[in-house]
Amino acid sequence: MAAVTEEQILNALRSVQDPDLHRDIVTLGFVKDIKICDGSVAFKVELTTPACPVKDLLKAQAERAVAEITANPDQKMSISELVKRNGLSLSRFKFLFKQQFGMTVHHF
Repeated sequence: MAAVTEEQILNALRSVQDPDLHRDIVTLGFVKDIKICDGSVAFKVELTTPACPVKDLLKAQAERAVAEITANPDQKMSISELVKRNGLSLSRFKFLFKQQFGMTVHHF
């Protein structure tokens, strides 16, 4: 079987939904630095807060989604959780989110 591609990984990760934001982690821009090398897949999931209450859930769903498209039983996958540190205040993030998706963020 051919090696998995970055596009296949992104498509698989589109099934992982942030339960608070009601969008997939790819659309939200949380998936970063995808690397595919020698049968291993690595990527980072950038979270919006260090105390993200759904971190473990998102990680498990992302691992499951990528595992489903890799036929290699020896597949190794690495996920690093990062916290977005771009200097946005919460109010600025909410404004940009509403502008981009037309939805209001009520809580974090």
